[in-house]
Amino acid sequence: MTERHDASRAAAFLDRDGVLTVERGYITDPSDLELEAGVAEAVAELNRAGVLAVVVSNQSGVARGLMNEDDLAVVHDRLVDLLSRGGARLDGAYYAPNLSDAERPGLGRDVSWRKPSTGMVEAAVADLGIDLARSAVFGDQTTDMELARRLGVPGILVRTGKGRVTESSAAGVFAHVADDLGAAIRWFLKGLDD
Repeated sequence: MTERHDASRAAAFLDRDGVLTVERGYITDPSDLELEAGVAEAVAELNRAGVLAVVVSNQSGVARGLMNEDDLAVVHDRLVDLLSRGGARLDGAYYAPNLSDAERPGLGRDVSWRKPSTGMVEAAVADLGIDLARSAVFGDQTTDMELARRLGVPGILVRTGKGRVTESSAAGVFAHVADDLGAAIRWFLKGLDD
């Protein structure tokens, strides 16, 4: 799915549940996956601007035994399909199926990819030639904003998903807050142009 890019480019690190898709807990059935309003258009705007759109998402449903990694791949394929119908594409997708106390053997050992740890982003930077200094994290939870802090990049909080609750409980830990992903991306792109 990922394609290597020679030049360093800006990236939008996008959380899946509550940011790209409607928050529904552990999505194990692809038909339950639904894009948040305006998301395809927002990701297409990133595509047109030459900014890499990269999913970084904790998916502990695998470690909890609710699905396996093949099921997760089918759900991801549904995300790609829904975005493509709206003229948008992802440049990369990284999922952390781990938990420190996983019920499934082998998924409780290495949590270096699990947000707020930086493993997913470090892999994306290496795979895709990303200029981290020109990038940002878009999310709806404190783990997303803490990931941004650890990376030294802006954390842009969206009020979809769990964002409104996060905004009231974590004031000041984000660079910007926006009502939805489209508004967040427009703010980010304006900063790249300055």
